Amino acid sequence: MPPQRWTDETRDASCYYGNLIRPSSDADADDDDTEADDERGAFCSGDRPLIAGTENANADWLQTRHIFGLMGFLGFAVVYAMRVNLSVAIVAMVNRTDVPHSASDSASDFALDLANDTCPLPPVKPNKTTLHSNWQPGEFQWDEATQGLVLGSFFYGYVLTQVPGGRMAELLGGKRIYGYGVLITAIFTLLTPLAARCDLPLLVLVRVLEGMGEGVTYPAMHAMLAHWIPPLERNKFAAIVYAGSNIGTVISMPLTGWLCSQSFLGGWPSAFYIFGLLGIVWFGAWMYLVYDRPSEHPRISWKERTYIERALEVSRQRLQVEQEQEQLERADRYLERAERVLERADRHLEVEQRDLQRAEGDLEREEHLEWEQEQLEWEQEHLQRAEGDLQRAERDLQREEHLEWEQEHLQRTERDLQRAEGDLKRAEETDLQRGAEEALAPGAEHIPWRAILSSVPLWAILLTQCGQSWAFYTQLTELPTYMSNILHFDIQSNALLNAIPYLTAWFVGIGCSALADWMLARRYISQLNSYKLWNTISSVVPSLGLVGIIYGGCDWIWVTLMLAGVGSFGGAVYAGNQMNHIALSPRFAGTMYGITNSAANICGFLAPYVIGLIINHRETLTQWHIVFWLAVTLNVAGNFVYLIFARADEQSWSRSRSQIGRSPNRSLRI
Repeated sequence: MPPQRWTDETRDASCYYGNLIRPSSDADADDDDTEADDERGAFCSGDRPLIAGTENANADWLQTRHIFGLMGFLGFAVVYAMRVNLSVAIVAMVNRTDVPHSASDSASDFALDLANDTCPLPPVKPNKTTLHSNWQPGEFQWDEATQGLVLGSFFYGYVLTQVPGGRMAELLGGKRIYGYGVLITAIFTLLTPLAARCDLPLLVLVRVLEGMGEGVTYPAMHAMLAHWIPPLERNKFAAIVYAGSNIGTVISMPLTGWLCSQSFLGGWPSAFYIFGLLGIVWFGAWMYLVYDRPSEHPRISWKERTYIERALEVSRQRLQVEQEQEQLERADRYLERAERVLERADRHLEVEQRDLQRAEGDLEREEHLEWEQEQLEWEQEHLQRAEGDLQRAERDLQREEHLEWEQEHLQRTERDLQRAEGDLKRAEETDLQRGAEEALAPGAEHIPWRAILSSVPLWAILLTQCGQSWAFYTQLTELPTYMSNILHFDIQSNALLNAIPYLTAWFVGIGCSALADWMLARRYISQLNSYKLWNTISSVVPSLGLVGIIYGGCDWIWVTLMLAGVGSFGGAVYAGNQMNHIALSPRFAGTMYGITNSAANICGFLAPYVIGLIINHRETLTQWHIVFWLAVTLNVAGNFVYLIFARADEQSWSRSRSQIGRSPNRSLRI
């Protein structure tokens, strides 16, 4: 038998899953197995570096799942560019000199607030032309409430298609759902300038429809990740794919600000035309290059397909073994309790026997028959109780025998699993495909809505996502207004400074996700603790950045440092709760992500509305500090709930009927 050849893929899978991924060997190959075990031990401990073979050096650098990840990354970059360009373009669209203010505001109080609680205007150097001096007034007379309606209307449609999009991706495949979602968003982005100039309600309707198209993208991608990416690569892949949203924001904000200052295609409309056309071009490439599952891809290599399917299958079997071991430990604890009950019953029986002996002696010595009869009746009552205790002890013994039988059954099941691994190694390609599709196919069962909606871990994810989304959308939709009205930046500088935090968050997100996968592969941390650690970093550290903005006041350098430096740790969310859905239920990950993301994106229109009520035409530092403190509170509170109730094991309602039939484990309740 040739020695085991170690690659990046087999290292990650074997070091993490142990012997589950290795097939059983024949008796005459013990020496080779010992040598492979020594090689695996040195390799997993890091004592021996990985040296790839020359024949695979050019074949493995770009694989099919990498192309899938790249296209997903570009897709999110395009849809986020189409989403956030309005946040910058609206500064050029609105004629702020004609915006009406509330008549109830006192002019003297307002002037006093502006004098004492605002940042000073930057000095203008003589003989220097500024962007403000050449800036043309906008076309629309929209007050803050109308602007909040226009910005928030996108999210009314966005939350409507989250759950349907996830479920359709599970049933029909994520390729079409994700692709058509981007296409619909692109089409309505192209129509945005026309709708804005025609009628305000029409613009709101177009933004709602655009949000409905984009709403299916995240749940559809989540469903595809469950089929394409092995467990030990999911954090890195999710960070790269979902970080497209950061890159799209980084590119869109400064580019939109620059386009709005030009006369090309009328200024601000060009931002919608350019990004809409990019979305249509991306759709054509996506439909050609990407497929729903590895088994459906015509150009994937057999090696990569086998690795993906085997890793997913072994992950599922490893989880079953862990659940069976937990059930066995539970049975052992019950057996110990039964033994203690039996010991107490034996001691009680001895006491009753001694009492009976004393009663018999008393009967012989007593002179009064009547008193002896009464004493005998009293002893008979105790005997009946003892018989009841004996019967209970017998039942406990029967339970003990049943538990021993279950333990033997579990041992047989473990042996069957080991034999199944050997069969998996020797199986033909068709057997691998049938095994993987049986494990991953959504099946014909109806989705367990009651179990999903009553799942406490899912609610923990939902609440922490709501807190993080409130802080995110406060920054995304309202920070450009803060930079313009409070710190007095022009539109190009405003867009550039607002884009920097998304670029740094992208780098930090990829770094944190790679570190999380490395820690999991080395078993330095459990999956659950990894989720909690990175979710805490992504919630608490950016909240400290918002607190820093409050105390930074008018110092724009400090504000930028807080947003781009401290706030960048929000990218750690991809190693936090974002992958938790797949751990709870690979079969319904898209639907579950749709539920949580739908609730979280309600903040997309709720946050601008609440912030508008807080500001209420009073653009002062004090009012904006209230806005930032509210975001900090909600973000930290959501993470606190997640730390208490989060779980990382697959829920019982997630397993298919065939899986339940193979496992003696009935359910795992939280």
